[in-house]
Amino acid sequence: MSHLTPGVSTFERLGRWAARRRWWIVAAWIGLLLAAVPFAARTSDVLRSGGFIRQDLESARAKQLLHDEIGVPEAAVAVVFHSPTLRAGEPAFEAAALRAIAGVADAPYVIGIVSHALATRQVSADRHTAYDIVTLDLPADDSPLAMPGLRAALVDVPELEVG
Repeated sequence: MSHLTPGVSTFERLGRWAARRRWWIVAAWIGLLLAAVPFAARTSDVLRSGGFIRQDLESARAKQLLHDEIGVPEAAVAVVFHSPTLRAGEPAFEAAALRAIAGVADAPYVIGIVSHALATRQVSADRHTAYDIVTLDLPADDSPLAMPGLRAALVDVPELEVG
């Protein structure tokens, strides 16, 4: 134990050791970064917009089965309606929501709309906010391609905030 200086902490000894070997440490980090380059180049193959998923997992097989067998689309967008005064289910709210989304069905990549009027889960508890689900004929990774057309198809209505 005579090689340990009394009153000198482990971190101080580590710092002194690293300071004496700083160029070796820099060279080691450069080597590690160069070794990581081939792996970094492959990340775009693994990472997707919804994260990464292994195709042999049960959830991935279930998702593919839903898509193949009953046509559940891979991508969807929510169009949110909000009013501080009107409530979903009231004629004024529903008329404004229909006007706001009237052109969306004809937007590029749109294959369907699931209205909040048909699915009560898409309406907030206070009924001031609701959303419609717009299903897209695109893979999930390509769904941003539909956004310009969807934005252009939405109509501003004074009764509702639409987003």
